[in-house]
Amino acid sequence: MVAEKVGANPSYVSRLFKEILGISFTSYLTNCRMEASLDLLAKKEIPIREVAEMSGFNTIQNYMRLFKKYYGMAPGQYRDSLQS
Repeated sequence: MVAEKVGANPSYVSRLFKEILGISFTSYLTNCRMEASLDLLAKKEIPIREVAEMSGFNTIQNYMRLFKKYYGMAPGQYRDSLQS
Protein backbone atom coordinates (compact mmCIF):
# COMPACT_ATOMS: atom_id res chain seq x y z
CA MET A 1 0.00 0.00 0.00
CA VAL A 2 2.85 2.39 0.78
CA ALA A 3 4.44 1.83 -2.61
CA GLU A 4 1.09 2.37 -4.28
CA LYS A 5 0.56 5.65 -2.39
CA VAL A 6 3.91 7.03 -3.57
CA GLY A 7 3.54 5.59 -7.06
CA ALA A 8 6.57 3.32 -6.92
CA ASN A 9 7.40 -0.34 -7.32
CA PRO A 10 7.05 -2.24 -4.00
CA SER A 11 10.49 -3.85 -4.42
CA TYR A 12 12.10 -0.46 -4.96
CA VAL A 13 10.42 1.06 -1.90
CA SER A 14 11.42 -1.92 0.22
CA ARG A 15 15.04 -1.76 -0.96
CA LEU A 16 15.22 2.01 -0.45
CA PHE A 17 13.69 1.70 3.02
CA LYS A 18 16.33 -0.87 4.00
CA GLU A 19 19.17 1.25 2.60
CA ILE A 20 18.08 4.38 4.46
CA LEU A 21 16.90 2.96 7.79
CA GLY A 22 18.89 -0.25 7.95
CA ILE A 23 15.86 -2.45 8.59
CA SER A 24 13.22 -3.88 6.29
CA PHE A 25 9.85 -2.19 5.93
CA THR A 26 8.19 -5.26 7.42
CA SER A 27 10.43 -5.13 10.50
CA TYR A 28 9.77 -1.41 10.90
CA LEU A 29 6.02 -1.94 10.65
CA THR A 30 6.12 -4.80 13.16
CA ASN A 31 8.14 -2.64 15.58
CA CYS A 32 5.54 0.13 15.30
CA ARG A 33 2.70 -2.31 15.87
CA MET A 34 4.40 -3.87 18.88
CA GLU A 35 5.03 -0.46 20.48
CA ALA A 36 1.42 0.55 19.87
CA SER A 37 0.25 -2.65 21.54
CA LEU A 38 2.20 -1.77 24.71
CA ASP A 39 0.10 1.37 25.13
CA LEU A 40 -3.09 -0.58 24.51
CA LEU A 41 -2.13 -3.29 27.00
CA ALA A 42 -1.89 -0.61 29.68
CA LYS A 43 -5.64 -0.13 29.24
CA LYS A 44 -6.80 -3.15 31.19
CA GLU A 45 -10.38 -2.91 29.92
CA ILE A 46 -9.30 -3.81 26.38
CA PRO A 47 -9.12 -7.60 25.89
CA ILE A 48 -5.82 -8.90 24.50
CA ARG A 49 -7.58 -10.17 21.38
CA GLU A 50 -8.73 -6.60 20.66
CA VAL A 51 -5.25 -5.24 21.42
CA ALA A 52 -3.91 -7.56 18.73
CA GLU A 53 -6.54 -6.41 16.23
CA MET A 54 -6.16 -2.72 17.05
CA SER A 55 -2.38 -3.03 16.63
CA GLY A 56 -2.79 -4.40 13.12
CA PHE A 57 -2.21 -8.12 13.64
CA ASN A 58 -4.33 -10.56 11.64
CA THR A 59 -4.42 -13.27 14.30
CA ILE A 60 -3.96 -13.32 18.03
CA GLN A 61 -1.62 -16.29 17.64
CA ASN A 62 0.75 -14.29 15.47
CA TYR A 63 0.56 -11.33 17.86
CA MET A 64 1.30 -13.49 20.90
CA ARG A 65 4.20 -15.24 19.16
CA LEU A 66 5.78 -11.96 18.10
CA PHE A 67 5.14 -10.32 21.46
CA LYS A 68 6.98 -13.11 23.23
CA LYS A 69 9.82 -12.88 20.71
CA TYR A 70 10.14 -9.10 21.20
CA TYR A 71 9.60 -8.81 24.95
CA GLY A 72 10.35 -12.26 26.35
CA MET A 73 6.90 -12.71 27.90
CA ALA A 74 3.28 -13.12 26.91
CA PRO A 75 1.06 -10.01 26.56
CA GLY A 76 -0.90 -11.04 29.66
CA GLN A 77 2.32 -11.30 31.67
CA TYR A 78 3.34 -7.84 30.49
CA ARG A 79 -0.07 -6.46 31.49
CA ASP A 80 0.21 -8.10 34.90
CA SER A 81 3.68 -6.60 35.38
CA LEU A 82 2.18 -3.11 34.98
CA GLN A 83 0.27 -3.58 38.23
CA SER A 84 3.47 -3.98 40.23
